[in-house]
Amino acid sequence: MAAEPNAPGHNKQYYEEEEHLLISLKQLGGLSWPEIALRFNESVPDDRHRTASALENKWRQLRKTHHLVDISHMFLEQE
Repeated sequence: MAAEPNAPGHNKQYYEEEEHLLISLKQLGGLSWPEIALRFNESVPDDRHRTASALENKWRQLRKTHHLVDISHMFLEQE
């Protein structure tokens, strides 16, 4: 499997607004990481774009530091 190329924002710290955006997108439920990356990158300036892998890693970090719970599976079970 080929590695994702670096996105322009790969070395930049996340702004608080970007963290909130990521949390919101993840909590929507049913979105794959590539879909989350697409929506995230549509919402931030070009120089803040992130790869799906970078967003997934950031999500894992946020879950640990903010004790977030992934509720996306609840939306899938309702269908």
